[in-house]
Order: sequence, then C-alpha cells, then structure tokens
Amino acid sequence: MILCKRLSILVIILSLAGCSTPQEKEKIENCLLIYCGITMRHPLQEIATVFEKKHGCRVAIIQGGSEDLYQSLKLSRKGDLYLPGSPTYREKYLAEGFLGDYVYVGDNQAALIVQKGNPKNISADIKNLANQRYTVVIGNPESGSIGQHTKKILEKAGIYDEVLRNSVSLPAASRNIRRSIVEDGIDLAMNWRATASFPENKELMDALVLPESIAPKKKLLLNLLSFSDNPELAKEFMLLAVSPEGQAVFKKYSFLDEITVQGSLQR
Repeated sequence: MILCKRLSILVIILSLAGCSTPQEKEKIENCLLIYCGITMRHPLQEIATVFEKKHGCRVAIIQGGSEDLYQSLKLSRKGDLYLPGSPTYREKYLAEGFLGDYVYVGDNQAALIVQKGNPKNISADIKNLANQRYTVVIGNPESGSIGQHTKKILEKAGIYDEVLRNSVSLPAASRNIRRSIVEDGIDLAMNWRATASFPENKELMDALVLPESIAPKKKLLLNLLSFSDNPELAKEFMLLAVSPEGQAVFKKYSFLDEITVQGSLQR
C-alpha cells in the first residue's frame, strides 16, 4: 500500500515536470513544485495563490504523507521545496544532501480528536486511546508525520503497544484519520491539533489539547531542495512564508499562537 502511494506521487511529479516543447519548458522554468505534508495544505495553498499573483508564475503543490513525499522527491530529483509535518525528516535525511536552506514557518502539535461536542465526554488523557470502551485510530508511523509523532508520544508514556492493539486501523496520513472520524464515526483519534479548526472540519470534530510536556510542538521547516531548477524563485517563496503576511496565514490555520517573523533563510 505504501509503495503504491509513493508510485502514485511519482507519476504526478513526472507529469508536472516532464514537459518537452519549448513553450512547456518556458512554463516549467517559471514554476515551483512544492511537496507539502497534507496537514499544511491550507496555509501553503493560500500563500501560493498570493505568490503566483506577485511573481506571475505557477505553483504546483503535491500533498501526501511526509515520508512518502520525501521518498518520492528523492527518487524523482524533481521539485523545489519540501514542507514535512515534523523537523524529524530534516534531521533524519539531511546527510543525504537533498535538503538545503530552510525557514521555520510555524508549529504542529498533536491533540486528541473527538466527534463534535465530545458526545462521550472523553477527557484529554492519552491513556483513553487504550480504553476498550472507545473506538480508536492512530496514524501509521511508516508513512506520515502524525503517525511517527504519535508513536513517540505513546512510547514515552509506555502505552504504544496497548494502543496499537486497541486501534481499529492505522491511517496513512492526517486526512485519512479525519475520514475515520467523519465517515466511520470513530470515537477518538490522535491527529494534529490544527486539523480540527480547518473550515471543512470545525463543525464535525473537536480537539482536546494536550500539555506540551506530553505533546511537544514540532517545528514546521520549509526546505529548499538541492536540485531545484528555480532556487532563487523558491527562496522568494520561503521569504514570503516568513513575512508578516505569510505568518498571518499560518496563524489563521492554527499553526502559530502568535505571529513571529522568523527572518532570513537558515542552514
């Protein structure tokens, strides 16, 4: 299943980057291809729309689980920017040489997600994920940032195996966890806190906020890809993302509690 997802992403990448006529090549030279973890698609798309108008270019965004996206960009060597759901991916893969400069654009924090209004009165305690009275899902740690982060949180609490046995499925990414809540009527899940405030979700689910001592915030790092065909244009996008205008967008979608201009590109 994971291999199929990565192959699907690769097909999309090659279709976007495989232009051959002079007209198509000219368009590609003035185009950015961004790999974006599913949870951050709202703010990134909004910023991309502003960027397109300012620079007269096209921004193509590929969404998926953070691990799947990295493996796809590594295989294709196509694209300009990579925004995973956790800094773990930069730490894990920096030595491979594909991730260059970066900017810190906001934070992700895990939370417990319940049906709107919390009809079962579930408390904000991660031990409830192991409670057999509730139907539960947690993310797959092999495909997405939320699954990987959830595993770390639950292992630290010493209940990961117990929760794993209590989970009815291991969705690949945050949007699949959302589907379990909305379509399958799951009682309880762990997902990124921001997802509960998205326009399509806020009337359907609530987030039970966890203390940072249990669910630490994870920095969102927008990475320049070393093989980018448009590195200067990509850097302009990165600077827009950390400008007051870009930061206001990330705050709007609950990825920032306060607007803080992050400044220049970092290594």
